[in-house]
Amino acid sequence: MPSIPAASSRWAGEYPLEQRAAVTLAPDAATRLAAFPRATWSDPQRSLAFAVLRQGDRLLARNRLILPFFKDLAWSPAQVTVSVSDGQATFLSPTFTWGLCLDLDGETPLSDSFFDLYPNQPYTLPWPGPTPPRILRTGNLA
Repeated sequence: MPSIPAASSRWAGEYPLEQRAAVTLAPDAATRLAAFPRATWSDPQRSLAFAVLRQGDRLLARNRLILPFFKDLAWSPAQVTVSVSDGQATFLSPTFTWGLCLDLDGETPLSDSFFDLYPNQPYTLPWPGPTPPRILRTGNLA
């Protein structure tokens, strides 16, 4: 059974609003899984809204909503750590990390080479070998 955490997170990693639920989804249907009033999102310059759909430990889908222009956001610096174990690289950051880039030219066959990290939400990719991937850049404007 999939579960969905829906949250509002500050760039620096706090979660002022968080909802979690176990859900059963109908096939081939769009289903609203979470909602919160805009009034509860008190500081969009310093936070984002996002949802993550998981089945057990497996990530099924995720999305985010950032309201102001990126130039108007109060960014926190990216603080990414990478660990490699059992053929997987796991990325983690206590802060929101926008557009983490592993490969700009497409020459390295990766399952994902450009992704966001949500605060304290690990993101895992298949990774051969013991050497952690090199992060080329992040989009955080801090």
